[in-house]
Amino acid sequence: MTAELPNLSLYQLDDRLVELIQYREERLYDLQSPADEEELRTLDVEITKYLEALPKKVTGVVSVFRLWDDRESNIDAQIMRLTAAKLRISKNRERLKSYVAEILDRQPEPVKGCKKLEGVDGSVLMLKKNGGLAPLKIQDDVLPDEYRTTEIRLPATYVADVVAQFPGAKAGRTEPDNGRIREALKTGEVPGAWLTERGQHVEIR
Repeated sequence: MTAELPNLSLYQLDDRLVELIQYREERLYDLQSPADEEELRTLDVEITKYLEALPKKVTGVVSVFRLWDDRESNIDAQIMRLTAAKLRISKNRERLKSYVAEILDRQPEPVKGCKKLEGVDGSVLMLKKNGGLAPLKIQDDVLPDEYRTTEIRLPATYVADVVAQFPGAKAGRTEPDNGRIREALKTGEVPGAWLTERGQHVEIR
């Protein structure tokens, strides 16, 4: 009446057990063709098999979860160790670069190019100026509002017809408008904003 119990999953075992119990109840109270004692004994034997198999299956499933938990914990521990090792290497690299930058900065200014030191094997350490835009510094309590932008949140139904005042509008964050500030600094001063040196970095070849 049943499949081989060891081949059934936990879900199948539980499902079949419920079916057997319900079927026994139906046969027990079937008024037209009631089950005899032999049939009920057979059903009881089958139900007992499932009741005995279910805890074993639960134990097996729980052991799998525990195994996976242990493996995840071991992996997490390895990740932490590797992350710490990577961080140490990164800090050591930056520390060494700062030492090299100090040494290179003491060298005489070359007629052409950047300051550099060459190794006997042709390797080179160079001190180069950083490219890109000069870093922009902002003093928030001094910067005028004309150099700021504010995010406005409002119901979508008002977007098509923008009006001076619209119900439900909410002001979001107000932030410096870096693009407008940079343009203004090209021709004059902006209170609370200024450009700093691009800095320099060590390049290795």
